[in-house]
Amino acid sequence: MPSVSIKVILSDRKEILNWQIHPVNENPSLNEFFHLLATGQISPEVFIDKDYHNFILKAKVGSSLKGEFVSINIHCKLNEILQSFGNFVLFELQLPEDYQLPIQGKKNAFNVLVSNSIQLFLPSFKSPKKPTKKDLLRNDIVTWIKNNGGGWKGKLAAESIGKSFINDLLNAIWYVDTCGIEKVKGRAIHFPKELEEFFNRSDPSSYKNARPKFDYDCLCRHTNLLFGHLNAPWIDGSQFVWIYPIIEKFSKCLNEYSAYLNAQNLETNRNHQLEIPVRSIDDSTNVKVYDGIRLFSNSKNIYNDLNDKLSTLPYWETLNIDSFTPSELR
Repeated sequence: MPSVSIKVILSDRKEILNWQIHPVNENPSLNEFFHLLATGQISPEVFIDKDYHNFILKAKVGSSLKGEFVSINIHCKLNEILQSFGNFVLFELQLPEDYQLPIQGKKNAFNVLVSNSIQLFLPSFKSPKKPTKKDLLRNDIVTWIKNNGGGWKGKLAAESIGKSFINDLLNAIWYVDTCGIEKVKGRAIHFPKELEEFFNRSDPSSYKNARPKFDYDCLCRHTNLLFGHLNAPWIDGSQFVWIYPIIEKFSKCLNEYSAYLNAQNLETNRNHQLEIPVRSIDDSTNVKVYDGIRLFSNSKNIYNDLNDKLSTLPYWETLNIDSFTPSELR
């Protein structure tokens, strides 16, 4: 009599039944075998739930625990599958979007697992004793998702998928804010209004740094990560209907600005390869002649204020020198 090693999990990877070896009588389909297993007909020690039909049943098979598992139609015959792909079968019960727990006075272990799986959770982040502005921004993003009814089904999904999404969104916003959102707006590219509250948090001058320039590759990396979340199954959940268009517009704006940066880089490279300058010397030169006697008679004192200001000005700050220029030279 052939045998098969079985494991059963919920859609959020909660374990219902760890790997166990069970006999295979005759040649049932994967669906028929799971029914026998779930209702205790294969082994009295194993009883999952008689109402498992309310869930979506998926199956994968592999030749070893560490090897690759292949998705299999649950109506395929079990013996043929075991001979062709291996003796390890992973069953997954996926919760439908509209699933409701049955009303009953006594809950069994299976229903407790399901209840925990359909509750919405948010990822937790360690708060340092002295949180940075970026730490505070992350907390605000989590609160924003919570206040709008968002969350991930199950703690495991929140700590893995949810944490990854929040960190990717945080890093994209922080990067744009650090390089300067006004540069993006200058190209008539406007981010979603729902995200406006998360900008103007990063101020490089506060820690004596100049704003870095946008980098095409770095911006593409942030954009691709967000597009990846838009294509993930979890964002199709009803609790994320509100956030999808926001992230989609934000990602498209980043993509549009990265395309502009790429076009600028290509144009610069082409100009560098030209044998003739893009601008002639005449176009690049502007000469103005002043009366030497009138200009240099008091040259020792007229720029003292400017020298004093420059000697104390931090290198990352800009200065408009018009107010330091003698009025007769303006």
